[in-house]
Amino acid sequence: MNFTKNTWLFFLLTIFISSCSYRLAVPDDFEQRSAYYQAQNRQSWPFKKNMTVGPYLATNIRRGWTESYHFTFVMRWTGASERYRFVVREAARPQDTVATVFCFTKIRQEDFTWIARRMGGWPIKYENVFVATIALSDSTGSVQEWELVYNEPPMFILPQQRGIGILKGPQGETYEVESFHYFRRPSGKRMWSNTPIGFVIRKDGIELAIADIINKGGYYIREELPMDERNLITSACMALLLRRDLRETHERAEVVNN
Repeated sequence: MNFTKNTWLFFLLTIFISSCSYRLAVPDDFEQRSAYYQAQNRQSWPFKKNMTVGPYLATNIRRGWTESYHFTFVMRWTGASERYRFVVREAARPQDTVATVFCFTKIRQEDFTWIARRMGGWPIKYENVFVATIALSDSTGSVQEWELVYNEPPMFILPQQRGIGILKGPQGETYEVESFHYFRRPSGKRMWSNTPIGFVIRKDGIELAIADIINKGGYYIREELPMDERNLITSACMALLLRRDLRETHERAEVVNN
């Protein structure tokens, strides 16, 4: 096999970056107003059935065909090649359920039109689709059903490309979800990864949380969020942290000028 000079440079860059310690290059103003919680046992899943992220637990993590929140919902996604569910609880009150989350990924292409309808006509152009239903128990004791739909291109070539998604509530409330690609080397150099290394959740253009899928993983979340909103955003971040495709440390990256 013949390697060009650029191929060898890219190969060496991959090895160099994978051997270094780096972290997400989150915006400074967001980081100052946020708390960061590192995940525990995420890399041990599915062998361990619990994952801890700060004050929250993801418990009863199960793969495959399990009892469902809505049977018709699970039936619709029987063609997905990855299915799992888990329960979100507060570590201080593990007897109470914050949310039950059902996730499906690697959706078949014929499902794209149906996803677009559920997203109010928002176009689905990419192949890698992730769907999660979050049955959230709010402070009033009622259960609200939220749906997270995220899709991304088969590969990221330019920094302008993003995986995009939406978190939608029962009354039409929406949050934007977007892939995150920038990290900092120990030297402070800002770099771009050609695979997602995190996910941003925004409301009206304001960052509320960033899920970090590097190494052990974790998430940043704004400290001033009310409890119901914090529970919702945490549940969405946990769904992304437990997605199998995203558990690996992404090593390929390209430097961009900023």
